[in-house]
Amino acid sequence: MPVDESIIKEARKAIEQGDRARAKDLLTRQMRRDQDNPEVWLWMSAVVDTAKERAYCLREALRIDPGNRAAKRGLAMMGELAPEEQTVELQPMPRRNWQARIDKSERPPLKLPGKKVFLYGGVGIAVLVLVGYAIFGTENRRNRQAQFVPSPYPSATSSPTPI
Repeated sequence: MPVDESIIKEARKAIEQGDRARAKDLLTRQMRRDQDNPEVWLWMSAVVDTAKERAYCLREALRIDPGNRAAKRGLAMMGELAPEEQTVELQPMPRRNWQARIDKSERPPLKLPGKKVFLYGGVGIAVLVLVGYAIFGTENRRNRQAQFVPSPYPSATSSPTPI
């Protein structure tokens, strides 16, 4: 029997909508009518559940149409078939128009905003103050002389003290 394109279109629409069960049912019905259609086998490979079934569908599509690039590419992606040089389609890199130099008139002037100058200046002064204190501020503590500090006198307590 000839291929019913409306069933294949409906199955493709179901696949796009994510309704794999409906697509599988439609493709199975079409397969019963015409088992020698590689397009049906290709679409069936998209809705089957296991990798083994997917490989079988792709091999059947390749058996029916040995030049089918989609089936070859699918089997190569699954590791069932060695990729051929002809199946690999290299896309050329897009070329960009790069400008060789930037004119001085197009460059924005380099200047620091007032807040940044104030912030960097404040941080620099704080660092200098801390370094100065670390070097010169502790000098007085290092050269101090020992001083006599009297200890407190003993006081009378109400608790007995052992002799």
